[in-house]
Amino acid sequence: MSRLRTAGSVLGLAAILGVAGVVAHLTPEGDDWQEPVAVPGVVGERAEGYTLAATVSSAELADGLDAGNGWTGETPGAWVVIELTAEAVRDDTGALLFASLRIGDATYTASERSRDTTLYRTGLATGIPVSGPVLFEVPAAALEAGEPADLRLAATDDPRLDSLITVPIDLASLEHRSVRELPPVVRGAR
Repeated sequence: MSRLRTAGSVLGLAAILGVAGVVAHLTPEGDDWQEPVAVPGVVGERAEGYTLAATVSSAELADGLDAGNGWTGETPGAWVVIELTAEAVRDDTGALLFASLRIGDATYTASERSRDTTLYRTGLATGIPVSGPVLFEVPAAALEAGEPADLRLAATDDPRLDSLITVPIDLASLEHRSVRELPPVVRGAR
């Protein structure tokens, strides 16, 4: 009986060590455990994360902006104007609190210079789409480098441990205008 108990203990210990090894191998290392869940999207198609759904309808480049309310945006670089529709998912309310454009290794946060005419930081509700532009002020050198670009959207200021909608934007193929008139933010339109 003693031998059987010893063999059972050895097998139990081996099983516990085997499970511990599997857990250690599968556990994310460093900051990986905080990374957002990537939700890939494409222009023209709806991408739905845990707290936000968005559809990018178009993207353009412009040297200047006209909001139609007296505000004009001028920049030594260029504006990347991305039109999209967004809505909250699962929560009754939310907002587009994280919008960035990653070009190569550089990341540009959405501009708040024309706060009344941009979807960035606009309140959202479940089932009620809100459409409008999101604006990025980008240096001319960033556009000339020909690097790939990704639009990244989330409903939280810090998308760690949440979903992050990522839509590739082909900057080289975008129409470039001298002045781009901004459409108003519209609730209830897709």
